Parts: sequence; structure tokens; C-alpha cells
Amino acid sequence: MLLSWTLFLVANIISIRSGGQDGQGGPSLIIGVSNPAALLAFTPIPVGDNSSFSNSNVLLSTSNVQITSLASDPNKGVVFMAMLDTIYMIFNYTISESNFFMIPVLKGKSSALGQIAVDYISNNLYWCDPLHQWIAIKPAYNNNNDIYKVLIHKDLRQPEGLALDPHKRLMFFSDNGPTPRIEKAYLDGQDREVIVYAGLSRVLSLSVDVQNNILYWVDNMRHTIEASNYDGSNRRVIRRINGIQFTGLFYFQKENMRTLEERTLASTVNGKGLIFDWIANLLGWIQAQSTVISYSINSGTTEIIYSNLHKLTSLTVDSQNGVLYWISAKTGSMSIERGTWTRETLRVVISATNLNKPYSLQFDVTSQRLFWLDRLHLKSSSTDGSDIKSHVNTMGATDAFVFKGFFGWINGDKIYFTRQSSDTVDYVSETVQNPKSVAVFDAILQQDKRDTCQILNGGCEDICIPVTNGRRCECDIGLKLQADNTCDSDALVTNFIMVTDYSHGRLLQISLQNGSIVKLPIAATTNEIALDQTTQTLFYTDKQKKTIMSTTLYETQSSLIHKTGSAHVNRLAIDYSTGNLYYTAEGFIGTIHRSLMLHKTVLSNLLFPTEIILCPSQGFLFWVEFGNTAQISRANMDGTARICIATTNLGLPTGLAIDFALNRLYWTDGYLNHIEVSDLNGCNRRVLATDTDADLMSIGIHGQYLYYTALNRQRITKMDKTTGSIVSFMSDQPELGRLGSLDIHTDGRRDVSVSCSNKNGRCSTFCFPTPSGRTCGCQDSVNLQSDNLTCGGVLQCPSSLENAVLSSDCLRRSGDSCSFSCAQGYIPSTTNKLVCTNKGIWNQDTAKLCSSRKEDEVHSGNTMYMYMLGAALGIGALVIVMFFLQYRGP
Repeated sequence: MLLSWTLFLVANIISIRSGGQDGQGGPSLIIGVSNPAALLAFTPIPVGDNSSFSNSNVLLSTSNVQITSLASDPNKGVVFMAMLDTIYMIFNYTISESNFFMIPVLKGKSSALGQIAVDYISNNLYWCDPLHQWIAIKPAYNNNNDIYKVLIHKDLRQPEGLALDPHKRLMFFSDNGPTPRIEKAYLDGQDREVIVYAGLSRVLSLSVDVQNNILYWVDNMRHTIEASNYDGSNRRVIRRINGIQFTGLFYFQKENMRTLEERTLASTVNGKGLIFDWIANLLGWIQAQSTVISYSINSGTTEIIYSNLHKLTSLTVDSQNGVLYWISAKTGSMSIERGTWTRETLRVVISATNLNKPYSLQFDVTSQRLFWLDRLHLKSSSTDGSDIKSHVNTMGATDAFVFKGFFGWINGDKIYFTRQSSDTVDYVSETVQNPKSVAVFDAILQQDKRDTCQILNGGCEDICIPVTNGRRCECDIGLKLQADNTCDSDALVTNFIMVTDYSHGRLLQISLQNGSIVKLPIAATTNEIALDQTTQTLFYTDKQKKTIMSTTLYETQSSLIHKTGSAHVNRLAIDYSTGNLYYTAEGFIGTIHRSLMLHKTVLSNLLFPTEIILCPSQGFLFWVEFGNTAQISRANMDGTARICIATTNLGLPTGLAIDFALNRLYWTDGYLNHIEVSDLNGCNRRVLATDTDADLMSIGIHGQYLYYTALNRQRITKMDKTTGSIVSFMSDQPELGRLGSLDIHTDGRRDVSVSCSNKNGRCSTFCFPTPSGRTCGCQDSVNLQSDNLTCGGVLQCPSSLENAVLSSDCLRRSGDSCSFSCAQGYIPSTTNKLVCTNKGIWNQDTAKLCSSRKEDEVHSGNTMYMYMLGAALGIGALVIVMFFLQYRGP
């Protein structure tokens, strides 16, 4: 039988063979429904959407509660039903009558959402309890609440899904803790084995096909019905379904107390605050308000851990880490301090400024928090003293304790209990006269979790898998385990497909060569991406924050590009001519100048535009728009000349791609599951291929092949763009979730507009490719100046120069490099060009760019005279020397 869940309505579905007095034998389908609580049943079991659910509808007497799970004993025709903290047996259930009766078989379980299952061979009832963190068993047909056994509790954090194969004596269960997984064990809880651990979110329901040894499960966060063999092999996604939501419930359960034999272990004088560390096997206590003493259960020895402390009033221990906490009073001020069994240096955790009169300090294993009483209230904090909270008014209690989801405290001769979510008392218990303290024992809480997955994730960076002797580290899909138990990947540089995995917040690279997967270290739960292959910049949307973000492929930090206000961004596209980023949002299409961080609305008054793609070489942008009907539209990239090119025979167009070599437009249709192709005018349209039941999403083109994603395909599919035939590329990867937007990165040429790719088309701000060339544009609310190139407010350098004229192509904008010519009668004084700075001034003194020819001639004459004078002086000096030498003689 296959369990099914539907939003807010169906709690569980089971099939049972009924042979009631109405003569309606054969299999029946029983559905547990909430709001109001009822059992729906019909026979025969419907096989299609047109089948009726009106055969039988029986309201339960407690119709205001929720049915959380159903199970059946097919041998006896008995239905078991979980409602809040009780499991009921339903006898004499028939399709046409409501004279059945319900008997509670178990009261006092947790009210949390945990599945129940029946071993109809041994007549045992099993259930998951995610709040108690166990899987338990009891005789199915014995309503004694005290007869039950906890089968599995070690390394369980949130067990919720459960299924049995009584014939092979196997149980399967899900643990939806920090690293969700599915395990297999024998019906006695022995020989546990993790069979599925990657690509899970929250598995709430399990079921088995006992004849074919197939395990089925529903993952309500991944929106999938999945299956595998009993050993976890051959995993596949059977169907992707709509999202599911459930209501969390709180619980209360009385615990049995045990009476132990008493014996003397050690003697103490003025001792108080007794604690027990079940891992170190040490007792600890405060002696004489100034010393912390330990006693070893193993060796029987006593040691002083700390001494000369100040008026200690309370002591508690974090056994997993060997850390001690106590309340200290120094010169009238109170503080909470921290030490260890190994005598590390003391440290103040919470100072007197955040305390009044604290007492009754306790470390809670479940929440990993410190709790204490302070005047009338129970308070708590993290173990580092941060996040201080006030919980409940205890009316001057003398002692308090915390147990799983509950608070308890002593006041007078009574113990009061309340849920941690409540601010009022839920239960009052009469106790002995003048009680002083309460100690709670729960073997499940006193576990050695060192070297397991429950302490710091077992030292694993990613996935921690419990095994018999500890834990095993694993990595998510697309990552490799390193020697230090971290996870890493070698990011691809080129020739890959970038794709989003929305279900798991992954950004993945898929190798175009072999379909292998690399996970990038970028956490972004998004369906929309665009990759600038020139700068290796990745753009993605954040729908909750209504922003467009950017990062690089090899970094974890992201930057804000644009905030859209109240509009959700749907899709992104990059114009490689200019680097401008286009996007669709609710009601409009916009573009962002990335270097200037300016925005312009290109098209407005749209209905609901989604997918967008650009063809800069032709000056076109294409988009999908939804309203009363779907349509594919085209406009120039400046928003002019808008037309519809496809309006008929469209279901749910989801992806667009352009073959720039052949000027062909391709699109996917998620409703019709067609891949269609036309020319850029929408003519010569035809269906290229059909992928039945795929729920097609995004599409891209590289060379001869199309690549596309689909909600019901855990892979990227490769297809010949001419024939529509599937080409072997990537196998199904059941660990993948809902694949969305894709972008292909290669070393090939980018499609650009010649008009805009050269100096931004001489436009000051936006250059928009058009079929006839380009147009210039400005950010919103700014107009072009009369030159149709420059936007208002753009800073320009002076146009007039002294004795010089700028070249006609000089726009005098920041960063422009301009040549100049000198006026008549002047010649250049420099060969360097003028550069306009970001302050609107030229980088050179424009008064000295040119000099007059007369000044140049005078300068030249003076230079010649000096040369001649120098030569004459030189010759004269030479004659004198020669005369002197001749006069001296030999």
C-alpha cells in the first residue's frame, strides 16, 4: 500500500480488505481526514481523478482533533488510528455503516507527528515518537498503557516515518534530524543500517511493497514520492507532488519513577548541589560554599576540583563536554561561572548586571541551555551567556527542573508542570511534605554522544552517518570527502551547465563532457540564475528579500545588485554587448547598468512576465507573459516595437533559448510537455519533441544540442536540436531536488551587438541594441540631452579650450580620452591626449596645450645663437692652448 498526504486534508491512507455485513468484500481505501476529523472509505479503490470519494464519510466523536496516522491489520480487518496522544483500535468498521467502536490501545504517547505501523504476524503495534526521540512497541490488542518497550533511541533526533515488512521481520524508519536519513533494522531494533542519506529533507511517510521488496516514501519538503530497493539501491523519484504543511503539537507524559537501593559512597560536610556526570562517571558537589569536590564512581577516590571560591549556591554539569557551571556570590553580587573537571581557568558566563538573585541552576541536555530561577521567573541562556530569556512565572518556587519539552518546579508541597511553549500551569502533582529538590532520570538523555553525530555533527562538515561503532562522514552530491572530514569540490572552469536545485538550496555545475556534478560553495535557495561568462560573475534572485544578488563561482560572499521593492524578480538575462543585466518582475521588465548601478524600466504595464532571453545581434528581447492566456512576445531591447509571436496552443511556456547561428527560437511548455521551435518572428513553428509527464522547465543550447530541466526529471536531458532525439548524457540522480534555471558556460563566442559593444555605442549610460543599430537611454526619471547620447546630470569636462579645439568624437564624459587640434598659428606642446576625470576637469592644463609659432621661432633663434656662441668659445680656447704649447717649445 502507498501512503499519500494532501495539504491540510488527508492525514493518512490505508487499504484494507473488508467483509462486513453489507456484503461489500474486496479491498477498500480508508482515508483519515482532519478539520473535522473523519474517516472516509470507498470501494472499489478509485483508479483515476474521476472516481468518487463519497462512498462513506463517518465523522468521529472527537472531530475537532487531527488524525496523524493510520495503520491496519489486514488479517483481522482492524484499523489503528493515532489522534493526539492516543492510538485507537477501530473494530467492526464497514463501508456503509457507522456502528463501529473505538478502543484506546495506548494513551500518553507524544502528540507529535509520528507514523504508526502494525506487525500483523506477531500482533505488535509500533510507533515513532519524534519528541521522545524513540521508536517503541507494544502488544497491539492489549490496552494496558504500561506494557510497552522502547526499541530504538540511540542516535535518533526526529523519527517520524515508519513501515514494517513482517514477513522478512524488517522495519524501516526515517530520522528527520539535522542530517535526514532512512534506516533499516530488524523488528527487534537490532542491526540498524542507514540505507538512504543524501538528498532528503523531511520524510514523513514510509510504506513497503512486501512482494517486490520495494520501499516507498513521501518527502514533503522535496515534494516527491520516491522509492528504492530494501537496501537503498535503485533509488528513483516516482512523482513530484505539491507542497505539504503540517501543524506541530505539544505534549505531556508522566514518567515512571524508580526506587533504587541506597548505599554510602562518600562523606561530606556542609555539602550541597549534588550532580552526576554519566560520561566521566563522576559525582560532584559544593562543600562549605567554597569548594567543588568530585568523587569517582570507578575508583572511589575524591578530589578537589576548585577551591577558594565565593559562596557557591548551585552546581550543574554538561556531561558531553565535561563543563561545570555554578552560581557564585562575590561581595554581594551574583554571577554564573564556568569551569571543567580538568580545572581549566574559570570564566564568568553571566555577570551580575544580567542577574538579580539566581538560584537552582541546571544545564538542559535537550536544548543545550542553562536554566535558573531568578526571583519569580524561570530564565535561561545559551552556554556562553548570550540569548537570555524569561519563560514562566514560578510564583516563588524553591527548586526547578527542565525535562525535554517541559518545565517543572517545587512550590510548597506541590510540583507544578507546564509545557515550554506555555505560560500557564498545565498539571499539579501533590508530593511529600516540604520537598527540597527533584532529580529526573531518563536513560535516553544520559547517553555518551561523543564521536556520534549528535555532538558537533560528529566532526563532519556535511553529512554524519551513525554506524555501529561511532559515525561515518559523507558529503552531499557534487562534493568530495577530504582527509579532515571536510567537503570540497574542484569547480569547473569552462564547458559546464550551471543549474539550480531549489529543493536543497544547491547551485550545481554539470560537466558538458560527461554529465558529472560539482556543487559550488554558494548557499542560495533560488530558481533563477544568470552567469556572466566573461567575468565569471553569477547573478541570482532572492524572492523573499526581493533582491538580485551577485557572487563569483569560487567564493561564498554575495553582494546586493538591486532591490525591486515590492516586486518579485522572476528571470534574469545578460547583454554581453554592454554587460547590462535584464530581468522580469511582476508587471514590468527592467535592466541594470552594472558599473554605474543604475536602473531603467524597459517595458511596463505587463501582466506577469516570466522567462526572458536576449538576442543582441538582432536587437531583440523575448519573454513569456501570463494573463488570461499565455503568450510569447518580442520587442527591441530598448522596449520599442512590442509584438506577440506565439499566442495559440500554449499551455505553460517555461523556458526560452535562441540558436544564434540559425536564428531559431526554442521553448519548453511545462503543461503540454512540448519542446517547440520557430524562427525569430514566430513563423515556421513546430513541435520538436514531447517528454510525457516531465513538467518541463528551463532550456539552453550549445552547438548541435539542447539541454533542459524538468520538475519530474532528476537530471538534465540532452537532445538533438534538429531531430528531437534524446542523446545519452546524464543519468537520473535521485538525490537531486527540483531543478530549475540553467545557463551554459563555454569558451565560444558570445552574441553581441556591434553597435553597443564598441565604446558603449557612445552612450553615456544605457546602450540598447536594436535591429537598426542602437539607441541610448537613461536611468528612470532622467532624460537624454539633445545629442541623444548623454543623459541629464552626467558630469562633463569643459568644451572650450585655449588655442585648441576638441575632436568631433569627444563626448567629454568621465573616462573619455580625447584628441585635439591647435588653432591657426599654434602648434601642439604635447603629444598626449586629454582625459576627462571623474571630477569633470581635464587631466592637463588646457592653457598649455598649444603654443604660437612666433614664440617657437624666437625660441629656435635663441637656441641657434647659443649654439654658435658655444662653438666660438670652444675654438678660441683651442687656439690659446696650441699657442701656449708652441711657445714652450721642445
